[in-house]
Amino acid sequence: VEKPCNIKLLNANIFHPSTGNGSSDKRNQFFRTCADRSFENAVHASLHKFDVGLVLYMSNNYGSTATSYALYRAISDKGKSVAVLDNLIPLYSEAAKFARKYMKLCSDFMEKDDYRAANQCFDTFAIGSDQSWNPNTYELVKEPQYMMLGFADEDKRKISYAPSFGLKFEKKDIDDSARALYSYYLKRFDAISVREDYGVDICRDIFGVQAKQVLDPVFLCDKDVWYEISGKSKLKFNEEYLLAYILNPSSQKRQILLDAAKKLNKKIFVVLDFKRNVEINRRIMNMDEYVIQPEFIDWLAYFQHASYIITDSFHGACFSIIFGKKFVAIKNRQRQRFDSLAQLIRCPHLFYDDSTQLLGKADIFADIDYESVYRDLERERAESDRWLQLALEAEVKIKPGNDTAANEAITQLFRSLQSSTEALNQLRRSYAYEEKRKRKVGEQIRLGKSWLDIVLTENSIIPGKSALREIADLHDYFSMLKANPKYVIILSCCDESANRREKFLEVSGLPLRMDVAWRDSYVAVIDGGTVRIDEKSKEELNLTYEFVTGHLNYNVEYLDSELKVSCKPLKYCRIRVKSKGFSGAEGAVKSEIIVDNVDYSMNRIGLNVVVIDRETGGVVDSININTYSDPGLKINRV
Repeated sequence: VEKPCNIKLLNANIFHPSTGNGSSDKRNQFFRTCADRSFENAVHASLHKFDVGLVLYMSNNYGSTATSYALYRAISDKGKSVAVLDNLIPLYSEAAKFARKYMKLCSDFMEKDDYRAANQCFDTFAIGSDQSWNPNTYELVKEPQYMMLGFADEDKRKISYAPSFGLKFEKKDIDDSARALYSYYLKRFDAISVREDYGVDICRDIFGVQAKQVLDPVFLCDKDVWYEISGKSKLKFNEEYLLAYILNPSSQKRQILLDAAKKLNKKIFVVLDFKRNVEINRRIMNMDEYVIQPEFIDWLAYFQHASYIITDSFHGACFSIIFGKKFVAIKNRQRQRFDSLAQLIRCPHLFYDDSTQLLGKADIFADIDYESVYRDLERERAESDRWLQLALEAEVKIKPGNDTAANEAITQLFRSLQSSTEALNQLRRSYAYEEKRKRKVGEQIRLGKSWLDIVLTENSIIPGKSALREIADLHDYFSMLKANPKYVIILSCCDESANRREKFLEVSGLPLRMDVAWRDSYVAVIDGGTVRIDEKSKEELNLTYEFVTGHLNYNVEYLDSELKVSCKPLKYCRIRVKSKGFSGAEGAVKSEIIVDNVDYSMNRIGLNVVVIDRETGGVVDSININTYSDPGLKINRV
């Protein structure tokens, strides 16, 4: 267009535009926007203009997907055009799969992190529910200028609907810089609501803003929305069943499900949450024949058609109520949400503090007066819906001064704060976990349990029988190991293992190196009598050993006029081993021997040994020999 061209090659309609196939008003508006602002602004305003831009914390779990879609529909059903700003806060894979099909996404027409385009498309921004404002989820929600709408221009309407701060905290629990940062962003909102009652207190007492408690969005949108979505499932339900939606599996919950299904004479379906920790959760639950992994619409359908439901999920309890089911809920670590829900529907007897309260209980499913429950819910829903309607129409207030330099300073403050806070939190979590676990292990040892017993019990692993675990003499122990080539032996040093190493090798007869020095890190792997790894270092060692368990033997026989072939299945096994010798700092020493994501090392001074059965992949024994200060080289199991 800028260069001279042969106008005969151009379509004549360029010079004589017709309004027959379009809107002349919209065209004229486009050219006016071009003149007033820019071509890019004009394009976004004409093609991608929406009423509300929705920022969502939509992680890979069913509850998060449900609450995000519920808010999207609640606003859409008010006649507002809505799009999700997934170009600023990306959605996780399973959640994104559903969202791409049922929600309008900004990533379809905006570049990643392009908040300027977002300001061209929306006059109102809303931050959605779930743990959007949890100070401990920085790595998930990126910078708070997105989750707290700091990217939005000052002439834009900014509202929140039912975000959560996660667990309750007080002023002393949050860094002064973090408090100033949150307060800075929250004071630029035109209307604030939160999910929990303690969220109202946090806003007022810590950040100096007023907030309203509202219902979780899954109760806000019309109930027909959930029947509409679950109705898209192609699953067929031909018999009654017991549904279990379990986030935190345990052996007690497993027993509760089996007992309930037997008493009710019903089939069981067990849902674990999307793909997070699935393998670990499967092993703990030990119910593979019942476990399913449905997509979101099928997950809803399982709730809709269930006869009974057992869950430890807040949203699992919510959908049990929405679909009018008999259910029991076992509270997880975020007990306040369950208590709030129990109070809302006035049915505290349906919620249990601990799974042990249900063990051996004769009849766990009580009758529920859903007519009364829905009456209470509708009263709260109407109030929350009215708040949202007024928030979407609220006058945009004049915000405190804002400029580019200030925003940059705030951003740098956050990034510095994020790094230091996360490092501190990680250290605190590590020490808290270690101390708690030490106390728990100590209690079990006083009851006469060995270290391996404790590890197996903690991870709901059924131990195989082995004569090896009865041997107390070091020479006899390794003589048995050498006599049977099916074993894989892993050795890892913690702190110091060289002091009595020569005697250890003499008594055990292991063909390992002699030159391990004072306070070296050390790792060895002996597989079927062959030394595969035999390494030392002044630095920390982190090694991996991989092999296939099982054997290739098979049986062939002619039985009942048919040729039958049977064999044991093979299994891939990957072992991760760490050794950290003493390097001058207390607490720096470490031994880990991780098999199937479980650490079997006793992590005691000297050599920690784990024995694996090559045919099954199962851990046979875990022992420690104090090659630093024990002249008798006793085998330690506690």
